[in-house]
Amino acid sequence: MNEDSKYICRCPVCGHCAEVRKYPSVNASSEPDLRLKILDGSLLRWVCPACGETTYAEYPLLYHDPGRKFMIWMVPYSAYDPNIEEYGLKVARLLPDYTCRKVDNVLRLAEKIQIFEQGASDVAVELSEYVFRQESGASGNFFFHGIRFDGGLCRELRISVVKADGGHEYYNVSPEIYTDCEAIVERNPDMKPGPGFVRVDYSWIMSKLK
Repeated sequence: MNEDSKYICRCPVCGHCAEVRKYPSVNASSEPDLRLKILDGSLLRWVCPACGETTYAEYPLLYHDPGRKFMIWMVPYSAYDPNIEEYGLKVARLLPDYTCRKVDNVLRLAEKIQIFEQGASDVAVELSEYVFRQESGASGNFFFHGIRFDGGLCRELRISVVKADGGHEYYNVSPEIYTDCEAIVERNPDMKPGPGFVRVDYSWIMSKLK
């Protein structure tokens, strides 16, 4: 491996370090196998050979789906680069029909990929999660878990909640919530993300609802 394709993983439990392959970018059209590995979590998953702890490599990765015209830049908070903002504005000028997003971990990356592959609005999905939080009273770390469209209409929406103890709870949410939220987004220009790589998440939604 050359230096650009190397990443040193450090076990958060025992401190053991090992060299793994690094993927600075993934093209969904030309590298469909890597797309699948992102979706199942295996691309960045690393098992420490010393103690068996499972962790994830953390480095910037640009995901590009030219067929569906979207890019997602996974940028861990520890690896933030201000040049990403400038590059995002350049992409917006050159490819105005592209959707560009920024996330901080591989789970959020897989989440966005599934949303955009279904032709859904991630803003409407995030707003749906917000509504679900308010109505259910559930607490934890919320993740979009799956969406299904049929005939242009949302037929299924699922959300998973990671509890403080690491356990998971899964919820089937009424597809009508997504449909209503999508209509709200369409009626409110302030809820349309600006150009470049925008981080559309719960905090972003909250900032728009103030």
